[in-house]
Amino acid sequence: KPRLIGSVMTGHVRQGSEYLVMLDGLTGQVKQKVPWPDREGLEDYNYYSRNLLGIAYLDGQQPHLIVERGTYKLIKLQTYAPDFSLKWYWEASGPDAKYRGQGMHGMHAADVDEDGRDEVVIGAAVIDDHGKPLWNTGKGHPDVCYVADINPARPGLEIFYGIEPGRKSNTVCVVEAKTGKQLWGN
Repeated sequence: KPRLIGSVMTGHVRQGSEYLVMLDGLTGQVKQKVPWPDREGLEDYNYYSRNLLGIAYLDGQQPHLIVERGTYKLIKLQTYAPDFSLKWYWEASGPDAKYRGQGMHGMHAADVDEDGRDEVVIGAAVIDDHGKPLWNTGKGHPDVCYVADINPARPGLEIFYGIEPGRKSNTVCVVEAKTGKQLWGN
């Protein structure tokens, strides 16, 4: 529900159900509705208000919708096939808790392991096309993240990071997209 501060509505959603909705483009009628990743485990608004949508060719053939909640701590991903059926769900908890806080303010889809299917670059970590973690730099939250063939002289893609948490070295760095191995840092 929107929150009233003085006489201004903030638009902050702090409680209640949230949904991802597919609308008919001509009529505006709801065609399908599925739950958005819940707020469970995310302490306050700054953490549970970080929501993203993306597209990835997880099967190498068709576009899949990627839904993400969380950046700075807990991260939750849901992926949907073109028919809006749930393909997989992943979250940075339990054995994958080391992936917490590795998110960014966006996401990239790229075939980083050269298997013909896109992976999801959530920041300083990558989730494989089947919903299992591929790698994690452990560097924390990047405010800047680009996936490209930065160095055409070497095979494969690279990822450039500008990491937000202050550190003595490698706040700005380039890693191998396939493995997360650091190639350059400053």
